[in-house]
Amino acid sequence: MFQVNQKVKTRDGRNARILCNDLCSFYSVVAAVMTDETEIIYYYDVDGKVNGYETPMDLIYEWENDKLLH
Repeated sequence: MFQVNQKVKTRDGRNARILCNDLCSFYSVVAAVMTDETEIIYYYDVDGKVNGYETPMDLIYEWENDKLLH
């Protein structure tokens, strides 16, 4: 599960940060995703999918030297 303040990215490489992971909704993960100069709020399911299927805006964990970043 995605954790608040965990370093994540979107599949297309945008930096993102988890704001909430317990929203009372099917899309319970709330993340701020960086665009050119601003952050946009997106809602995700527990698997990090924005629409229930794989898209470039889905969340993925950020890794460095085979270690998960927190």
